[in-house]
Amino acid sequence: MANIVKFVKKYLPKIQEAGINIENDEFSIISGMKDFQDQGLFSSDNEKYLLENLFIFINSPDAFEMDFEWMDPDGEGYRFFIEHYLKDYFKVDAYFDDIKTYVSPEDKESGYGTCEISFKCNGKPYSFSAKFDNDWFDPQFLHFLNTVFADQKMGKRLIAFGGRNCYEVTYQTPKWVERFEALLPLDIEII
Repeated sequence: MANIVKFVKKYLPKIQEAGINIENDEFSIISGMKDFQDQGLFSSDNEKYLLENLFIFINSPDAFEMDFEWMDPDGEGYRFFIEHYLKDYFKVDAYFDDIKTYVSPEDKESGYGTCEISFKCNGKPYSFSAKFDNDWFDPQFLHFLNTVFADQKMGKRLIAFGGRNCYEVTYQTPKWVERFEALLPLDIEII
């Protein structure tokens, strides 16, 4: 079983050096991880696994935890992602409007199919067909948004790292990714 105090003391400075600001104190992070460990959830000594889970206990203005199983049956989660996370949380320097989502009545009934998403970014129309699978958010939508950012000549991209079906999502430059990967043994899933 891992020494949580030693583990957190090792990785918090590296996370901060990688460029993720941490709003809560070390004590609360250690306490949260120890509570989970006491429940048998962190019985592994695998540092990568523990590091993926460490982010559950970190409050940061630079990244948020995203569970890909959080959609509503109308596909409105994609609109929420643009309006809340891109515009409000990450303050993406672009104007998004005319955001629409559509899931056919047949797909809603079956729980499977596609969710059609369209919007304008800085006046240019974009559209994407997301896989509709009950309440799952299609992670390919993040890849698609990165193609929009590239088309708009924006320097930052959405980046996801972590594990399970829950990831940390941030909006950073490719240079940031290099520093992050050099400091932390985590896989970058979406660039």
